[in-house]
Amino acid sequence: MVDESIMKQKSRVQWLNLGDSNTTFYHACMKNRQARNNIGKLIDSNGDIVQNTEEVKAKILNFYRGLLGSSATQLPMINCNIMKNDNVLNMSQQLQLISPVSNEEVKQALLGIDDNKAPMRDGYNSYFFKKTWNIVGEEITATVQDFFESADMCKAINCTTITLIPNIQNPTNIRDFKLISCCTVLYKLISKVITTRMQEVMDRLVDNCQAAFVLGKLITDNILMSHELVKGYGRKSISPRCMLKIDMQKAYDSVEWMYIEQVLRSLNFPEIFVRWIMACISTMIYSVLINGRPTDPFEAKKGLRQGDPLSHFLFVLAMEYLSRSFVTTQNPTSRDDT
Repeated sequence: MVDESIMKQKSRVQWLNLGDSNTTFYHACMKNRQARNNIGKLIDSNGDIVQNTEEVKAKILNFYRGLLGSSATQLPMINCNIMKNDNVLNMSQQLQLISPVSNEEVKQALLGIDDNKAPMRDGYNSYFFKKTWNIVGEEITATVQDFFESADMCKAINCTTITLIPNIQNPTNIRDFKLISCCTVLYKLISKVITTRMQEVMDRLVDNCQAAFVLGKLITDNILMSHELVKGYGRKSISPRCMLKIDMQKAYDSVEWMYIEQVLRSLNFPEIFVRWIMACISTMIYSVLINGRPTDPFEAKKGLRQGDPLSHFLFVLAMEYLSRSFVTTQNPTSRDDT
């Protein structure tokens, strides 16, 4: 059963539960998956084909160091008045966000993590911690609670392995891959506690035009709404209007941390809560998994992790500034020209 569980984890077969011994099947799936994800060659920005293993590794590592390991030298301050023109957190919500983290809250966060999620480089996934909770639960809980008391993130907890997933068949360009971040279970527990609390206030803060990751809203509603709006654009009798197409490529990876901090403060998130979030996103250390082997680690300078539940909410709040800016432009009387 243990051998089967290990092979199932490596093969990433999600639809088959553990049962009769089937390691041959898992091994075949694992080999197929490794072959599909293997990066044998790349075409660089000059159009040259790179096939040498070390050169391919260097190209990928340099790309992500440039994407995630560098930040803007200058960043304009956001207009806080734009954010204040709509809903912000009240005192009751602030106190709810920063209430002491209970033992049960940590345990529920662990139970909310799928057993089959890929483990970090240490090899421990949530299933291990669930099965050994009577042994390690007290120490794990104390570690998580210590973070919320100090807002100090241990870098070992925030080490992240980037896994590259092909977006197309036979990818040859580094941009043909999407990245998934494999975080430690300890970090996921911290992130889960924060996101569970944020979820309770997101519907108050986020405009109706945003539906993703907001409790009680469906993104399909906005798809239907946009279809209805566009349907009438061809009529001659309508007033002048326009549509904006926003390039969201590598959107999570391009978010500046200083911008996130400004948005959170402008929405009246408590100081300690902002420090929790900034500790989570600003202490990341990345290592890229290339053909089964991790690269040397490097420190991140910007971006939100794909695969981190906290990233979804932070990106929605980051886009909220754009939404409120549009509303302010539509209603000049609500704009503070100072």
